[in-house]
Amino acid sequence: MRFGNPNIAEYFLIIARAIFNMIAALILLSSLNQKGVKSEKKPMIRLFFFSSALLLTSIAFAAPNTLTYQGRILTSTGTPLEFSNVSFLFEIKSQDGLCVYYREQKNGVNMSGSKGVFDVPLGTGTKLFPTSGSIGLKEIFDNTATLDCADANNNVASNKGPIADQSRRLSVSFHDGVGWNQISPDNEIRSVPYAHFASSALKLGNFTATDFIRTTSLPSSACTAGQVVFFDGASFTCVTDAGGSGVVSDIIAGSGISVTGASSKTVAVSFGTTAGTAAQGNDSRITGAFQSATSLGGDLSGTLPNPTVAKVQGVSVATTTPQDGQVYRYGASSLEPVWFGIDDLRTSTGASQFSTSCTASQTLTWSAVTDAFTCSNIAGLDAAVITTGTIPAERLPSTIALPQIAAPAVAGTDEGRIYFDSTAKKFKVSQSGSAYTDLVSAVTFPVLGSAGTAAAPTYSFSADSDSGMYNPNPDQIAFSTGGTQRFRIQGSSFFMGSLGLGSATPGSFSFDSYYYGPTSSTAKGRFMVSVGQTQTAAGSITMPAMGVDNSIRGDYVQGGTMGAVLGLSIVDNKAGFTGTSYGVQGQVKVNTGAANVSGLQTALWANVFIPGAASLPVSQKINAITSDINLEGTATGGTTINEANGLELRLATRAYDTIGSYTGIMLRAPIGTGAITTQYAMITEPGSGNVGIGITNPSYMLHVGGTAGGTSWANTSDRRFKRNIATIDSSLEKVLQLRGVTYDWRVEEFPARRFDHGQQIGLIAQEVQEVFPDVVTKDNDGFLAVQYANLVAPLIEAFKEFYSQWRTETAALKAENARLTNEVQSLQKWVCQKDPSAEFCK
Repeated sequence: MRFGNPNIAEYFLIIARAIFNMIAALILLSSLNQKGVKSEKKPMIRLFFFSSALLLTSIAFAAPNTLTYQGRILTSTGTPLEFSNVSFLFEIKSQDGLCVYYREQKNGVNMSGSKGVFDVPLGTGTKLFPTSGSIGLKEIFDNTATLDCADANNNVASNKGPIADQSRRLSVSFHDGVGWNQISPDNEIRSVPYAHFASSALKLGNFTATDFIRTTSLPSSACTAGQVVFFDGASFTCVTDAGGSGVVSDIIAGSGISVTGASSKTVAVSFGTTAGTAAQGNDSRITGAFQSATSLGGDLSGTLPNPTVAKVQGVSVATTTPQDGQVYRYGASSLEPVWFGIDDLRTSTGASQFSTSCTASQTLTWSAVTDAFTCSNIAGLDAAVITTGTIPAERLPSTIALPQIAAPAVAGTDEGRIYFDSTAKKFKVSQSGSAYTDLVSAVTFPVLGSAGTAAAPTYSFSADSDSGMYNPNPDQIAFSTGGTQRFRIQGSSFFMGSLGLGSATPGSFSFDSYYYGPTSSTAKGRFMVSVGQTQTAAGSITMPAMGVDNSIRGDYVQGGTMGAVLGLSIVDNKAGFTGTSYGVQGQVKVNTGAANVSGLQTALWANVFIPGAASLPVSQKINAITSDINLEGTATGGTTINEANGLELRLATRAYDTIGSYTGIMLRAPIGTGAITTQYAMITEPGSGNVGIGITNPSYMLHVGGTAGGTSWANTSDRRFKRNIATIDSSLEKVLQLRGVTYDWRVEEFPARRFDHGQQIGLIAQEVQEVFPDVVTKDNDGFLAVQYANLVAPLIEAFKEFYSQWRTETAALKAENARLTNEVQSLQKWVCQKDPSAEFCK
């Protein structure tokens, strides 16, 4: 058969080839259906390629840039895979399969109703490797270039090539909504679209045509020696290169400079003493120029460069070398070096500043009139005005007569007085009602007395003989009142006993003052209170271990600091201190042995009590317990504390103890009917630090080492707090890259984390970080965490993108179905016209 137009024959040839390929594909698919190819674990697939360029060899159409990957997937049960959102991962490798040249992921392939048949074009998905935009699907088939190899994280691991005759291998994996499946074995790529060959054909190695110069544009004849090839904007020509390293097109002469010559030029400079010439040597036009050995005049003498200062303002300078501390002073004819003396001080008129004729008992007095010091007599000075200083003994009189003091009475209130007897020139004193005696000869030192008793102390009072001081035992001093010992110093201890207010059997009160040596210590404290009472019947007592009442009274506002009990422990020994120091320590120790101990047992109890009063002023702040830690390091040596706790609570028990419920801190609800405007259980100020529950190094404002529970959690999301608001792009594509997993915590390896036992459901933080790095955080130990709540936004946008695509594709499918229905009806009508006996025409 012949056709008038040869192009029609070419079309028929192309159609025949296409029909042949389609029949081959149908035969292969039919064979797969008949044989029921299955896999125990993974879906089975059969791979075959159609090169679109192969079908269009005879038509002047542009060659496509993609490869088509077709096949059919059957599940392990033999049913076709018809998942609506299948992802494919393509890897094009070297011939030996060791180097991944290209990696691409195609998401969102809809295989619903496909009978497991798919048709995926390579080059239309997301390119993962190479990351360079200049290297794509075409370039990785170039055997004249060196190609990079990818690692598992899409980074360059090595490179390979060039190898002229190597082929390529295709490795394919797909995700069926449950997990990734590897299609094995890899397929060898034996042909590629012509467009890929055309891309490499345009290059010589890695160079494009613009990297080379046509030889026809070079000069027609060879350049001579010393010439270079020069491009003038239109063509290359031979020019002379005088310097050997470049071309100087011309030399332009400036003022005073001349240029001569054509191929070889000479530059000359005109020297002279007139305008337009260059100066040299001793040109008179150079003002202030000096030469070495130039003679100098005026106040200078000698020659340059080392002149001598011979004068100052025309006055000669003496040649005498000055000594250390001397100054220059003008004499009769010259400046001479002299020592500066008091006579050199002058007034504003040039007169002498100091008088040199002062006599004894005179002093210098400055006069504002004469601007000079004159001699003045010291007169009218009263000895009473001399309040400080020492008068030398030689200026005192040789003898001093003290006035006679009358001797006072020797009994009653005058007893014990000391007076000076000017006649005997002695101090005298009275004793025990007797006459005054000599203070030195009649009194024995030290004054001795008997031991005494509490009722009759050694040293007492005439009107109160049972109150005073006595010695009850060796190395003891005691004080009594009313015949009873009240205070005793015994060795290094102080005792105050038999104290009480109307009590027949009061407790004891003691001050212990033990010496702390460099190598010894004691269990006693400096201040001890011991209260003990034997009860004879059941009742109620109020018996504080120590009570200190600190109160202020009056009608005026006061400031400062008040405290009921202030304890201060100072460690100041240079060798250090390894024990425990307390400012205030409270301890409750139950030693009753009773089977039942009830009531409040507390080591430290703080009670703030405000009594009822009319118009009580507002109290700004009330704290039951306040803990302050103050560090005062200096710039040259700051204080370093490994750990600081404002309040630390710890419970210690033994094996045979039982506690029904233990709470480190119990915050109870307020009681009473008073109004509370705002109520908080606990507040931490901004910047106070992170709060950890079950973890000792919290990485977040609230960090729970274990499982936390509750009814709901509210995240701050007000628009007024936000800026740079933008919709999340490509959410569906990113969400499809996430992988939901089941897992078990490694409880035994990380006991401090308090992980739950049993199977868990969630994500892998490292995988989420590759897609949504903003929702992944790192704690102080370097472990990653996922903010699951922040994934709600991309999930919402992903659903909206999927819904939009679904609506678009559904509308397109409806339109395509309507078009195909019309075509089928038209074909049926045409067939029925040709053959009315056809089955569907009846």
